[in-house]
Amino acid sequence: MNGRQLIAKAMTPVRDSWRMVLSAAINAMPASYWDELAATHGWLPGPSLLFHSFARVDLDEAKHLLIGESPFPRAASANGVAFWDGGVTNLWDGSGGFVKDINKATSLRNLLKACLFADGRLKQDEYGADFVRKSYSASDHVTTMAELFGNMFLEGVVPFNFVPVLMRHKYAAKWRHRRSLERKWEPFNHCLLSAIRKQGHRPAVVTFGRVAGMINETANAMGFNVITAVHPYNESFISDEAVVGWIGRLKILNRRT
Repeated sequence: MNGRQLIAKAMTPVRDSWRMVLSAAINAMPASYWDELAATHGWLPGPSLLFHSFARVDLDEAKHLLIGESPFPRAASANGVAFWDGGVTNLWDGSGGFVKDINKATSLRNLLKACLFADGRLKQDEYGADFVRKSYSASDHVTTMAELFGNMFLEGVVPFNFVPVLMRHKYAAKWRHRRSLERKWEPFNHCLLSAIRKQGHRPAVVTFGRVAGMINETANAMGFNVITAVHPYNESFISDEAVVGWIGRLKILNRRT
């Protein structure tokens, strides 16, 4: 597989409305990078899922661009959609607490806790498992990851990572974020926003963490409404004012009637 073939495979699931802006962003990166990526084995989430974030919401329905850092460092978890752990099906265990796999995924766990906090079900600094169990409502809350992200998509949220690839560590059979890739993918992200703006769209740009925040200055200069917060890996994310204001309006954890 060469770079051109990789791009074609990555674009297969993408909605038609995104193809022009994604093509512009892809062309902002050197062709040699795509050939290099095509020649590299074992990276996440793989060619067919690379742009999976742009397969669920049409561009003209996109109201929020939710930008994360990079994919989950597990093959089963990295599905091409930021913050969606593909290895998790159910959210809750039999007691109303989070399932074990969510408790192992700090960023996802804190994102869910932020939903509960914004809804008034958790209080400041009362984020432990017992408090989560007390806040759970079988009649009010969605039960699966698919339902949670389905609500995101209904609200026009497009979750993607600033660096959408995760490479294996050079000396270990593990995947790890590489800071060198941040600068390589920066032109892609800048051009993506520019192409979206040129088409007359102006969704909110929501950035979580340092890496995603690299786009903030550009997004502000282009006239996007920028909402920024610490990475969900940090416990302070749960009660962050910007997060509470944004996620509280979406109510993605709540069942839809």
